Amino acid sequence: MALRQPTGSCYEHATHWMFDFGDPFDMTFPDGAVIVHGYPTLTVQPFDKYGHAWVELGDLVFDCSQDPVAVFDRHFYYGVGKINPDEVVRYTRDEAMECLVEDYACYGPWDEPPTGVTFTKGEE
Repeated sequence: MALRQPTGSCYEHATHWMFDFGDPFDMTFPDGAVIVHGYPTLTVQPFDKYGHAWVELGDLVFDCSQDPVAVFDRHFYYGVGKINPDEVVRYTRDEAMECLVEDYACYGPWDEPPTGVTFTKGEE
């Protein structure tokens, strides 16, 4: 299965939003909030999986690619996006900072795609 290269800015938005937690004047970081990199499936043809990033806090998903940020129940979000929980990677604030600054110098993705999924160039 081919995985489309990310063409949006979800990785950047999720990273910024998590570090600011939605409010640039409140640097409080809630315990348990994580950046998540996962692979939803397009609901229209060609039905490819694509790389995507969001923030989770407990059972809430904050999809930062929406303006304003959209909040969903995690089980609903995974169901609609056909996201396999075994194919997501969660990063704590410290792990994300290390990936962002020291390891990759980019907003993501920082993880390898799931077994059997390869990146292809998506349409711009």
